[in-house]
Amino acid sequence: MTVLAIGDSNLLPSRTDSLSNEPPRKNRDNTAPIFANQIGHDFRCWAKGGASNHWMLKHVNYLLDNIDQFENPIIMVGWSQWERSEWEWKGDSLSFSVAPYYDVPDELQQKYQEWRQGITPETIGTQRIFWHNILFQVHQKLENLKIPHLFWSTYDNFVGMNPRHDWNNCWFKPYDPDGCMKQWFISRNIPSMGNDSWHWATDGHRAWGTTLADFFKEHHDLQSHT
Repeated sequence: MTVLAIGDSNLLPSRTDSLSNEPPRKNRDNTAPIFANQIGHDFRCWAKGGASNHWMLKHVNYLLDNIDQFENPIIMVGWSQWERSEWEWKGDSLSFSVAPYYDVPDELQQKYQEWRQGITPETIGTQRIFWHNILFQVHQKLENLKIPHLFWSTYDNFVGMNPRHDWNNCWFKPYDPDGCMKQWFISRNIPSMGNDSWHWATDGHRAWGTTLADFFKEHHDLQSHT
């Protein structure tokens, strides 16, 4: 079996594949390879710094279109902030967030600033509902295809969402206050990397990857997929 992982910068150090021919990374002390190792399987990883959920969904669909290439796959996705957006630009796909450090082409600066000003708590709430429903449809599709999978979120989950969906233990604690990665770290006093409040060092990834693996092994019969 092979774990097929998709995510943002939190998985980027372990990227093995890219649809845009970006070079692989070699870090194996990262959430995706740790998760795969803990459940006893190989892994491949598609990741991009600042990736939006639109970008990740595109890659899920890529995997499904080519699923026969992978033997007994397990799909693992670390979904990102609900408000992130994806724009096509000169043949490339650019991810955007409200964070000020994104590299925005000069020609897109006005569009970006207008979009950024429109991101309000109400907008984010609407996006949470949108992704809550869209990703549940993705989950249902994977279940219908009998593809084992584990979803989790990096910086926000669905706390307070009503009605809830039954994810059949395929999303790690989607409605719990400490269910997303960042809040899980904070609740356990695992510090981020210096002044970077968005990323964590090796010890954090080891703890997080192991926790996800334990959850997956508890709720899924790996033997039935070998």
